[in-house]
Amino acid sequence: MIVYALLAVACSQPDAPPATETGTPSVVETGDSGDSGPVPDDSAITYYEDIRPIVDRACARCHAENTQAFSFNDAATVVGYADLIASETAARRRPPPVADRTCAAYTGDAWYVSDDDIATFAAWAEANTPLGDPANASPPWERTTIGPYDRTLTMPQPWAPTTDNRYRCYELPLGNTAPTYLRGLEVQAGNESIAHFAVVYLLPPGVTTREGRNPQGYDCGGLGEPGWQLLTGWMPGAQGLKFPEGSGLPLPADTRFVFQMHYRYTAYDAGSTDQSALGLLLADSVARPITRLDLGPTGFTIPAGDPNYAETTEMTWTSPDAEVLAVSTRMNHLSAGLEVTAGTDDACVARYTRYDAFSPYPILLQEPRSIRNGDPLRATCRWNNSDTSPYQMYHPPQDARDGVSNDSETCKVTMYVVPK
Repeated sequence: MIVYALLAVACSQPDAPPATETGTPSVVETGDSGDSGPVPDDSAITYYEDIRPIVDRACARCHAENTQAFSFNDAATVVGYADLIASETAARRRPPPVADRTCAAYTGDAWYVSDDDIATFAAWAEANTPLGDPANASPPWERTTIGPYDRTLTMPQPWAPTTDNRYRCYELPLGNTAPTYLRGLEVQAGNESIAHFAVVYLLPPGVTTREGRNPQGYDCGGLGEPGWQLLTGWMPGAQGLKFPEGSGLPLPADTRFVFQMHYRYTAYDAGSTDQSALGLLLADSVARPITRLDLGPTGFTIPAGDPNYAETTEMTWTSPDAEVLAVSTRMNHLSAGLEVTAGTDDACVARYTRYDAFSPYPILLQEPRSIRNGDPLRATCRWNNSDTSPYQMYHPPQDARDGVSNDSETCKVTMYVVPK
């Protein structure tokens, strides 16, 4: 399959950093802490003062030890990849696409790289990657969590993939005998050397999974099954979804989640197992119950060869004045972008000018979008079904249809709305 051609840059087990025009640092370092460090360099842009803060924020979430990507935890590696970092960020292939900040301000999408960040990478590579003074380095980035959790639901058994590109689904019952409220949820990956991304769904009453509560899970399609309700997604370094204080999503008694894991596998991973978990924040009552809205097209066909096919769906908010808190989305291989708007003025809620099917993380608005009774809510989804699509599976392209199989397409948009 061609789907993973671009991911090889960021998600493969590499050899030593490639030789570049910048060469190797004149001082070999053992890490970012405790280095004796090079002689300070008074060039305008240096690794410690300018590059490392961007790398820590935007790159080291994936490029860390014990993940699928080579680690950027030391200066020598970043120097060795300087030209590649400059070219990949300039082309906006890496980091994975994030929501467009010209639409709205979001929380937790720190791997966004600005035009200034991209120019900084390019200038540093062009200047032969001066290191600067490690004494001026900022503290390394550390992952945060929405925990401590009220409940943790763990895959019943460890699972070991034996082939690449595997989806594995688990039905996880909450075990609640009475209704409750979900205040937040977060994926805790057990083994990021094989866990590529995850999607979490809610099973409404009466909806079942194909194999029920099989403790070993089961191989499943990449887009879920009919009736599954999208909640959130995860990729390495992604934020958990935590709703504002006093708000929560109502959950019925006997709530069941579907935990869908996607695994990468190479010869390096033989014998590796994963037992990921889902951390939950719960409450018996909340002041502002959240309404979960599904907004996305269905039943569409994307013509073969069409580089910019779009579908727009609309619904009307018919309740008292409210606020949009967050959005979760899910598209597939041919995805090219999406936009979600609210209100008669089409105020932007979420926009992706590019979309990566392997990065289904949620976005939480820093300032909720207000909506009034009668306001329209719209989602426009775009696909590229031409030979120019980076994840095109067929050459020549074929018609692509809405569905749940791995070679189908989808555009799921979940909006979380609370009363004012």
